[in-house]
Amino acid sequence: GGDIIIQNSGFADNAVGLSFASDGSYPKDEGSSQEVTQSLFVGESQNRGTNGGQNKYWGVGGTDGRMRTLPRNRTFPIRGFQIYDGPVRLTQSTFRGFVPTPERNTSAVGFNLKNTWQLTPRNNLSQLSFHPTATLRA
Repeated sequence: GGDIIIQNSGFADNAVGLSFASDGSYPKDEGSSQEVTQSLFVGESQNRGTNGGQNKYWGVGGTDGRMRTLPRNRTFPIRGFQIYDGPVRLTQSTFRGFVPTPERNTSAVGFNLKNTWQLTPRNNLSQLSFHPTATLRA
């Protein structure tokens, strides 16, 4: 919660690239601001990792169909930016490398899978770029 501004940052090879959470007092907390701008989100990079060690999950990647480390299990739907509650703002950012596999859905932007909190209509996403290897599912 609170005021957070992330600018010119990169997020890659994560189960969820980034997710903000409010301090839990919305809609009464009208003053907080959580924003990401001019940033890059990469679902799966060319860094495939190595099997073993601390890498618990190993499976087929979506961008090239080759084996790679996975951020979570083989079926977990990776997301670049996850909307949890809000209000959040995401602007002037790029998404690439979000490719589904037969076992796993993928999206550049998605929602928390088990969200019992309310969403605010003040969430705002604008001026986003999606590389052909990225999808936006609503």
